[in-house]
Amino acid sequence: MRFVHVSDLHVHGEGASPDAAHVHQAFQKLKAVAFAADFVAASGDLVDYLPEDADPQSPTAYSAALTELATLPWPAQVLIGNHEYYNTDSLLQTDDKAGARPS
Repeated sequence: MRFVHVSDLHVHGEGASPDAAHVHQAFQKLKAVAFAADFVAASGDLVDYLPEDADPQSPTAYSAALTELATLPWPAQVLIGNHEYYNTDSLLQTDDKAGARPS
């Protein structure tokens, strides 16, 4: 079994304008590498900050991170980190909408 490990993406921003440009650029380089993997392990801290009143139906830094992960050619297994830990209820709803599942 082979996997790609990404961690500490720290997408910034809230509301309609999360900033995932640095993740997008890094993933473009990753996709250019010819590598056969079974999955991506995204091990936490996908966001820099997740407000307690985050609306799972609105764009957030977390949904921007999931969107970027979805561009990779491998399925992703998402693990939460300490930056997401305290607001897991809204994350689960966001994950459901995005088709992802945290572990």
